[in-house]
Amino acid sequence: MPAPREAGPGHRALKHGCDCHVHVFDARFPYAAQRKYTPLDATVADLRAHLARLALERAVIVQASPYGTDNSCTLAALKELGASARAVVVIDDDADLDTLHRAGVRGARVNLETDGDRDVGKIRRLADRVRVMGWHVQTFCRIELLKDLPRLPVPLVVDHFGLTDSVEPLLALMEKRDVWVKVSAPHRLSVDARPLLQALAAAHPDRLVWGSDWPHSPRGRRFPDRPQPFEEVDDAAALGLVPANLREKILVENPARLYDF
Repeated sequence: MPAPREAGPGHRALKHGCDCHVHVFDARFPYAAQRKYTPLDATVADLRAHLARLALERAVIVQASPYGTDNSCTLAALKELGASARAVVVIDDDADLDTLHRAGVRGARVNLETDGDRDVGKIRRLADRVRVMGWHVQTFCRIELLKDLPRLPVPLVVDHFGLTDSVEPLLALMEKRDVWVKVSAPHRLSVDARPLLQALAAAHPDRLVWGSDWPHSPRGRRFPDRPQPFEEVDDAAALGLVPANLREKILVENPARLYDF
């Protein structure tokens, strides 16, 4: 693992501060045969060190695509981290939602971006399924795919600013529906994330959460047949984009509501 920059004195320790988008990779848990890439290890111990560097206490583990619908690694990490963690999983038809909920799962993810999928109907079908659990549905896709999405029976959480280069589609979606935005992974955007975050914070500060996307899987050419190193990203700088007057809301209060901490 690279040695990222410390959060520094500008990031005081925040009681119950939460990184709402991290992954755990552990080669002891087998990866899906059809994965797009094979990561190096990023274990619970590494995650704890990451949180310490950012002076945060809580984390939301998001099931990453190399594991497919096998959530074993994510669930093991939840057990190890205890009350300081929640998870968003990827499920198949056989998933036991009650067991997942008891383990600390509070959402299910639809990843359309990794495979270039455009079937937004998957979002509605998943929302109908997890409604009974009081979960939300999280999407990893470009915001353009969501503009005609019908109202869902559960909250919708949009990863990584919806990979947008303009804030208007996000604001329009949030205005009409129960939509939250993860102001996460600004390094994935083609534009400066700061004005996007400022506009979102001015309009809907109660429906924003922050996430690092640690440990930053490679975005270029991927090789499933061998482990690839993670990208080096300045997570402290990404955290520094959160307006100082909204740190408590975006890093503590909103995550506590969305993830049932």
